[in-house]
This record gives sequence, structure tokens and C-alpha cells, in this order.
Amino acid sequence: MQLRLVLFICFMVLAIRPVNAGFILAFNPTNSLNSVIVPVGSFSVDLYLIESTTTNLTTHGLLGFGTRGTFDSSLIVATGATNAVNFPISGGSPDLSVPGRIDVYGGASSPPKLATIRLATLNFLAVSPGTSSIVFRDLDPGISDFTLSNSPTFTDLDGLIFAPGGIPRFFTFTVQAVPEPSSFASVSLIVFVAAALAQSRRCRRFKTESKPPIVVLT
Repeated sequence: MQLRLVLFICFMVLAIRPVNAGFILAFNPTNSLNSVIVPVGSFSVDLYLIESTTTNLTTHGLLGFGTRGTFDSSLIVATGATNAVNFPISGGSPDLSVPGRIDVYGGASSPPKLATIRLATLNFLAVSPGTSSIVFRDLDPGISDFTLSNSPTFTDLDGLIFAPGGIPRFFTFTVQAVPEPSSFASVSLIVFVAAALAQSRRCRRFKTESKPPIVVLT
């Protein structure tokens, strides 16, 4: 009976503990940006790791990171990524070999000890109007991608950032429709013709009002 009680208490403690220990994969330094509206053309998404309730990052630093972003390739295309200065690009990062996917990762020679760490800037090309999300997940569940620099343990943070069960992070984007050049030309022509007609009416009215009265001599 005592053993069962101990196991029950342990289970309850594990169940109510914070699932991510304060680690958040964010898209700006304050974790206040989760969506953007962009025109057809280029746009970028910044990746940050934020630790809000604990001090592991400021104490030990972040040794490395890795994440996979997947998206609707009919709406946007990944064009590249630039790792932050603390994480030199290595091993072929970013990987753009699969349409609708971008893998970005890096390691730090001098692990930054900050509560908010910029990881990389991901670049995209919006090609078609619509709304969708870039979904960021654990890059490789079989290895430690996000890793603390607490030698010799080198704590794996993947399960904390994407817990429970590998829950992904979503960055929603809406690509606005842009009128075709022919539409712009048609609108411009209509505006020009309307302005010309209005000016012509004003000129005719001015001439009529300014004519001298006709005097009939008898």
C-alpha cells in the first residue's frame, strides 16, 4: 500500500510540473509575434529561443540547435537561411532539398549565455495568395538538437521545447493577392478618362458662364 501511495504521488508531481520548463521557440524577442500578412514577394521569419521561468540558458549557454519547418509549397518557397553569429552554419544548413521543408541547425563555438537567443533568420518567397502556417518541429527525434552547454551532461532540450509529445510551433502567414499589371493599367485608364471628362466639363461651364451678354440693336 505504501509503495502504491509513493508511486501515485510521484505520478501526480510529474503530471503537474511545467511541460516546457519555460523554453519557448519564438518568432520575435518578446514572443508576441505569431503571424504576418505579406504581399507576393520576399519575407523573412526570425527564430528565437526564450527561457522565461528558469535560468539554464543564462547559466550554461546554448551549445546547438536544430529545427524543421514545413509549409505549403504552393504558397511559399524557402530561399535560404542565415544563422545568428553565435551559431555558424555547418553541415549543409539550411537544407532546402525537399519542397515545402526547411531544415536549419547550427553549433556554437562560444555558447551564448542569454535568456533570449536569436538562432537564425529564414527567408521565403511568397508566390501565391492564401493563408497557411510554417510548422516548426524537432529536427531529429533521435538526437539532441537543442542542447545546453552544461558539460559533461549536455542536457537535451528538445523534449522541453516541443513537449509534450513533440508539439510543434506554428507561424501563420497570409499572402495578399496583388492585382495583375493589366488590372493596374485598366484602373489607371479609367481614372485618367474620368479626370479628363471632369476637366472638360469644368472648362465648358467656365466658358459658358464667362460669355458676355448678347445685345440686340434695334
